[in-house]
Amino acid sequence: IVRLQFENTSNPEKRRTLKTARNQLLHSIRKRAKEVVEEELDQKATEIEQLKDGAQMFQALRLLKKGPGKKPVIQDQDGQIICNDKEAAEAISSHFSVKFCGDVNT
Repeated sequence: IVRLQFENTSNPEKRRTLKTARNQLLHSIRKRAKEVVEEELDQKATEIEQLKDGAQMFQALRLLKKGPGKKPVIQDQDGQIICNDKEAAEAISSHFSVKFCGDVNT
């Protein structure tokens, strides 16, 4: 809202005031986002420190690696990206059939 008011105001004094208010708001948002990330990391560190020595390393890796995995990009023989999941599964299946079982056409 402050940005819209800033863009629609021609009064230089009002623009300066709105710009200052917007910058302060953005800085406070960034600061709070940083605090949230730090709190999450502190919580994970506390969880890891409470474990036995042998489990700490594995739990640390598990917590740090947790998250959504990346979907692989599958290309056909011509180098075109396959977007359809069913076609991608067929291409993967065909590729590994050739790799492990030899030529599927013979």
